[in-house]
Amino acid sequence: MNSIYDNVISAIKQHWQAHGNQYPRKIVLTSAQHRSLMDIRRIGRTALAATGEIEVDRFMGTPLEIDDASAGIVVSLDGEQVALQG
Repeated sequence: MNSIYDNVISAIKQHWQAHGNQYPRKIVLTSAQHRSLMDIRRIGRTALAATGEIEVDRFMGTPLEIDDASAGIVVSLDGEQVALQG
């Protein structure tokens, strides 16, 4: 089973391929998905001895939105909504 981190990375890569290396308009996550993504990012930063706080409203430059009515989607530049895999 992939983690939310893996799913978001994969979605961004797919968007790059489909849209000339441009980032999506936004990523919409449930609050549980967002919490899991932030936990994984904190673990990674600890392992790398990184300092400072993580951005909780962006991931790889892409805005994050929390919506518990969503199952987790990527909104592409043209407005298309693609479900996160996983």
